Amino acid sequence: MLESFQLPATTLLGEETEVLAPLLWQGAQTRQQLAFAIRHSRSKLGQLLDGLLHAGWVEEMGQRDSVGGRKAALYGLNPACGHHLGVELSSREVRVVLADAALNILEVQTEPTLLTQGPGVVMARIRQIMDGLLKTHHISQDQVLGLSMGVPSPVEKPSGLLVGPNLMPGWEGFSVRDDFSHHYNIPVHVDNTTNLMALGELWHARRQGEGPQFESFLVLNLSSTFGAGMVIAGQLYRGSSGGAGEIAHMPLDPEGPRCHCGQQGCLERMAGAQALLEQATEAGTQGKSRYLHHLLSQQGSLSLQDLTRAAGAGDAEASRIIHSAGLKIGQVLAGLTNMLCPSHILVGGELAHIGPLMLAGIRQSVYGRAMPLATRKLNVDYTRLGKHSGLRGSLVHSILCHWGLQGG
Repeated sequence: MLESFQLPATTLLGEETEVLAPLLWQGAQTRQQLAFAIRHSRSKLGQLLDGLLHAGWVEEMGQRDSVGGRKAALYGLNPACGHHLGVELSSREVRVVLADAALNILEVQTEPTLLTQGPGVVMARIRQIMDGLLKTHHISQDQVLGLSMGVPSPVEKPSGLLVGPNLMPGWEGFSVRDDFSHHYNIPVHVDNTTNLMALGELWHARRQGEGPQFESFLVLNLSSTFGAGMVIAGQLYRGSSGGAGEIAHMPLDPEGPRCHCGQQGCLERMAGAQALLEQATEAGTQGKSRYLHHLLSQQGSLSLQDLTRAAGAGDAEASRIIHSAGLKIGQVLAGLTNMLCPSHILVGGELAHIGPLMLAGIRQSVYGRAMPLATRKLNVDYTRLGKHSGLRGSLVHSILCHWGLQGG
């Protein structure tokens, strides 16, 4: 709990957000560092920074050694000027995070949920979790600067409506904003979970000082559905309507199995969780895998965890199934690599960690199928923040929207 709280005295102007942005992305900065980052004169920066200090948006955070031996004052976001809430909704759980205005995380709560229960039940539970967090930390609604929620669905911009949520029956056209607005007087922002993962990874890379080589990259989300978050020249790319990166239904085989979207041979249908379980069950039923056959005879069905254990135990067929899925996913990513020439492809989501052969298959296809110039400096690896990418991204999204630097 913060000992004191005071809302900033003024609303932000465009030039002031230019000063705040480096403090978000790089952390505490000296006046010299800020002047270099925003390309303003020292006098202009001093005017802006003094205004932000007086209003309460920024605070002095100690000193740093500088050239000549004199210590330079450090400035950072004032954590006491408010709070942000972030929500990440997946097919099987909801995670809610509470942070202060400097995005220091105060608490995260995770609870199981089923999207098939519909928006009424799921949103009511999310509100209960949020209310509990605010009560525990003695925070009133007027101390919350923003709320950002990630959903496993395409999100239309600027309306924020869910469009074509194939794995979310009853959610078509649902407005997360309107639902929250009926209960809270808080600015609400909504985006696709994968986009928020990309924002979280961008924040982490900049905080780690990765530099300009980490300003154009892809984040691949392999969860209940597939998606790609695209950061191009330091900006999250959503496309004209918000639907960029929806790779789940890119066609791999026009004669392939029927997908729930109505088409045939979509990437997700060929390499997603359903496809892996079908192939594992077939391998166990037909005796191609003794390990899976044994589990199937004992349990009557198989899970992704069973497939992971089988591959980890050296089962050849289980290993082939996982590797083959990675090859298919990498085939699509190779095309994106040729188009966008990213420096990194970061793979996350529960399916990404089904076994090392998944990532190996992705790498094999990307490096083998994409053009040499596009892969010369390309790094394909797991997300740096792991399962925390989306939650961290939701907080970054909330603060950027609050500053007017991001459409939400």
